[in-house]
Amino acid sequence: MCWFEGPLTAFDTETTGVDVERDRIVSAALVVQSAAGAQPITTRWLVNPGCRCRRGRRRYTV
Repeated sequence: MCWFEGPLTAFDTETTGVDVERDRIVSAALVVQSAAGAQPITTRWLVNPGCRCRRGRRRYTV
């Protein structure tokens, strides 16, 4: 079995910056595909980071 034939899981986050001590997560996504060709299961979250996003960071967020 090749890696792309088995189950796959991907997790992604968008944050207010790259400083792990100061910046916060603002969105996350989880995609699980149980087998090659199977319909993926997708879950997405929007998170209130509890602070304002810096202006320079907002332009990169969809």
